[in-house]
Amino acid sequence: MLRCLKTVCFAAPAVLLCLASSLVHSMPANPEPRTFVQPDGSSFQASPKGDEHILWYETVDTGDIVVFNPLSSSYEYGEIETALEGLILRPSGLLFGQTPLESIPLVHYDDLMEAWTTAWEGFGDVHLHDNEINPNESAPGQVNSSEILHGPEAAPVIGEHIYNSLFIMVEFNDIQFTNSDAAWTNKIFGDYPNNITAGSVNDYYQEISQGQLAFNPANESQGTANDGFIKVRLDINHPQYARNWSGWRTVLTDAFNAAASSIDFSQYDTNQSGVIDKTELLVSFIVSGRESSYSGSESEGFWGHAYMSYNFGNFNGVEISTGYMGFGERQGPTDNAYDSTIGIIAHELGHSAFNLRDLYNQPAAISYWGLMGTGSWGYKSGERLGARPVHMMAYSKKNVRLPNGRLGFFDAQQITPNGSSQLITTTHPFGVEPYNFVQLPGEINGRYWLVEQRKVEGYDEGLLRNGNSTDGLAIGDTGILVSYAQYSSRLWIRRMSGQTAGTRKTDMLYAGNVTSFTPESSPINSNYPDSDVFSGLIIEQVSAPADQMSAYVRRTAFPCTSVTATLPNHDSAGRVYSVEEGTWWKVNHYYANGSNDDLGTSTWTQITLNETSAGYFTTDACPVGDTTPPTITLSGNSDISVYQNNTWTEPGYSAIDDSDGDISSNVIISGSVNTAILGNYTLRYNVSDAAGNAASEAVRTIRVIEQPVDTTPPTITLFGQMNTVIYIGAVFVEPGYSANDNFDGNITARVTVTGNVDSSVIGETTLQYAVSDNAGNETIAIRTVFVTVEPEDTTPPVISLFGNSSMTLIVGDSYIEPGYSATDDVDGDISAQVVITGSVNTNVAGSYTLRYSVSDAAGNVAAEIIRTVIVEEASLCVEHSASVNAHINAGRAYICGTYSYNGCAVGSGTNIGFTFLVTAVTVKEEGPGQFDLGSCN
Repeated sequence: MLRCLKTVCFAAPAVLLCLASSLVHSMPANPEPRTFVQPDGSSFQASPKGDEHILWYETVDTGDIVVFNPLSSSYEYGEIETALEGLILRPSGLLFGQTPLESIPLVHYDDLMEAWTTAWEGFGDVHLHDNEINPNESAPGQVNSSEILHGPEAAPVIGEHIYNSLFIMVEFNDIQFTNSDAAWTNKIFGDYPNNITAGSVNDYYQEISQGQLAFNPANESQGTANDGFIKVRLDINHPQYARNWSGWRTVLTDAFNAAASSIDFSQYDTNQSGVIDKTELLVSFIVSGRESSYSGSESEGFWGHAYMSYNFGNFNGVEISTGYMGFGERQGPTDNAYDSTIGIIAHELGHSAFNLRDLYNQPAAISYWGLMGTGSWGYKSGERLGARPVHMMAYSKKNVRLPNGRLGFFDAQQITPNGSSQLITTTHPFGVEPYNFVQLPGEINGRYWLVEQRKVEGYDEGLLRNGNSTDGLAIGDTGILVSYAQYSSRLWIRRMSGQTAGTRKTDMLYAGNVTSFTPESSPINSNYPDSDVFSGLIIEQVSAPADQMSAYVRRTAFPCTSVTATLPNHDSAGRVYSVEEGTWWKVNHYYANGSNDDLGTSTWTQITLNETSAGYFTTDACPVGDTTPPTITLSGNSDISVYQNNTWTEPGYSAIDDSDGDISSNVIISGSVNTAILGNYTLRYNVSDAAGNAASEAVRTIRVIEQPVDTTPPTITLFGQMNTVIYIGAVFVEPGYSANDNFDGNITARVTVTGNVDSSVIGETTLQYAVSDNAGNETIAIRTVFVTVEPEDTTPPVISLFGNSSMTLIVGDSYIEPGYSATDDVDGDISAQVVITGSVNTNVAGSYTLRYSVSDAAGNVAAEIIRTVIVEEASLCVEHSASVNAHINAGRAYICGTYSYNGCAVGSGTNIGFTFLVTAVTVKEEGPGQFDLGSCN
């Protein structure tokens, strides 16, 4: 059994520092190997690991875990011990290099994880990113205010976030600063807001945020006014607390109080709240002397760390409650020290400014891939450690806490995988396409996968370190990283190499390395790394390294399995659990794990259990589901010939499934066509439905063949007339043309037209239209334009009336003009110029005349047209319908006839019928006393 897992092992110091409830975040130890000396003069090479909370050493040759014992001032093998607070890794009392191999304590990975967690809990920092710290951190399925402020399609806004920053330089009686504040101004602000100096902190954050972020020097009056720096000297010697951050907090508070007289804090209370927060003013400290994290010192210098929030008290009428960070002035070997590089500054600002958590203390090594891991020590050959900190991982870039509640420099593209393959694309920050990474929700609430693309360019060249060949990286290398976030506390990076350290290039997905990440892939699969529970996530067909890379994602169902065994055997395998029952005679009653199905008490009966989801066992049958595959239909022919160097255009395809319907968008095409090279090319079309049923593969063959010699000239088609006449002074408007070739297709854009029509001169002009195809075959077409004098216009226009030329209206009606038109042989439609004389008064009976006249541009007068409108009085006629006797009784008729059997109408005397009939008779009244048989119409 191995005694450690290399590069993921760690140990707690022999004595834990005093516990504190405040959240402190510190710089990871510089992991570069160096020489350590034992009290007897022997030495060994090891890499420091850990941070201000916990520090251990991993030997270069053997990978042993070594812990410094301050009581004996020696380096000893570490061992796991159970304490009240949990597991810790402590010195074993066995000197490194002087202990027999069989005596060295075994250290297991899981125990190391728990020991590290114990150490962080001791410092109040186990939940560095819970809701209480960063309530807007995105969890799957949630929509928070930041997503409203910064939607998935939003592009970075240049200069959107400017952080006013005050740096307090703290020196002591015995140790002063080596360089002036001017050197630090350039290193941090880089001549902001003018051209930002390459290699400065501002330059780094400009690159990783794509210009969104900058740090602005605070206005202060000490030294060089308004350069953002105040230098103070405390009347004490350097305390050399190293990792005693609580002791340093007192010292830094004293330094802040000393600096307060040189700045008016009230100017930064921009929201007039009476409280200065980190979005209004950031505070940072540079402490003269050594930076402890560089050397991994237990007792010398200042170990860089940060607080997300700290209250300094009330100054200038405002309360200063902001984030702060600090770091030591000098790093490097004792005999060749230099000013600390920007890596530690950028890392600690990640905490103090943006509430980011550390990623180097994670269950799998984030290592050099992220600023919030040990990537803060990034550099390339010829540079100093930390001169080129690498980019933040996508997890950090999406969780930086920005003003106004906004979360993230960038938003992840949210994709929810299902049973059908979905195309995803990624881009690195240096390409033409906008930076893009993808978030895939896990099936467990609050957890998600992140798919990001990295490229060894810009500050990410810090991944090269000293050109270490074990990393396998070179400038320009690019690929996809997959990480898994457990929302409340942890982040895993899925290293495709399966190693806990080593070749970082093989951590990535790309064609040529690993192209799929599935529940069955090896050495790393897509099961949830914190539990090894089946996730069903599949990332496949990852493209070759490019500025924009692609892959397909889907989620597959859990592979339901059946196991037949006796209940005791099921119990020992963890498929069932038992409950002891009975008063006098005890028996085990068995239940299925997950479903709690009652399985009885038999110990010899064979029972079949089905695992329908991870850890869920039942006697129910495995679900059958959809077993019918979809079908793929190719548009066009399956065998197509294309001429060499011509463009290949996909004719199209469709995919239909009996359950999912049209899934054409999920079809995956593999293969490619290079029309520059003769030969046969095969394209394969595949698709699966949501149940995972794969369609029969469709295949198309594309034959790239030599193009035959082209001897056929193109054709030119002239629009309009070949012979065109225009009048002198008129503008000639080209009617248009087109050109097509049997090989080259539409070549209208190549047509050249020679000749110029001068309409001010009478005469004939020839326009020549010429075009050549790619083979040089030429075609010419001719159009003749004649310029002549416009003939005199002697023809008058013609007026036409709509409706009748004679109209009759009743007094009180409205007259509505029926309309008219006027056309001229030269001027065309001149209806708008028609003049109407006369009017119609419908209130007075009579005959009215309307006259319509018009002239053309040449003065020719149209024949006048007349419309007559007659207005008549309305006739007074009233109808009465009743029997003859009723009409007589009403005075509209009287008795008449030989035997007085008839009725006659009053006034007209018309016989209206027999008096003995009851049939109704209609009589019209046309005036007083004037009645007649019949109706008014």
